[in-house]
Amino acid sequence: MSAHIRFKRHVRFLQQEGLVRALRTLDEGVDLPGGVVFEVTLRAIGLGRPEQDVRMDLAAAFGEPALADAVLERLFVTGLIERYDPDDGTYARFDRQLLLFDAFQPTREHSENIARQQRLAQAHMLILGLGGIGNQVAL
Repeated sequence: MSAHIRFKRHVRFLQQEGLVRALRTLDEGVDLPGGVVFEVTLRAIGLGRPEQDVRMDLAAAFGEPALADAVLERLFVTGLIERYDPDDGTYARFDRQLLLFDAFQPTREHSENIARQQRLAQAHMLILGLGGIGNQVAL
């Protein structure tokens, strides 16, 4: 797997009064310091870049690799960014469902949501005792 990182696609940012609020749901958010730190981090991560490149850009901008690692760790812990493989389009058809999995139980790795989708795809179901109305409901 190619180690790329990106902001999770269901996260939206709202900037106000020197703070940036990352909104994950309608009633839940995470406050981050606004200004240069956020802008540099947003630019470094961009639209999904290799993790090594992001770490190097942040270390160069902040002047200290430990600070860059701390910023990325904070974003992972709060569930705002994830690792993913940009070449894996296997489950692109289920993109909205993968976002739903992550909204219910956030992960650091996009591959964990793909594993959840694989388990769902391999599941079987048996329905017994359906009459005429139940048959239509089951469809």
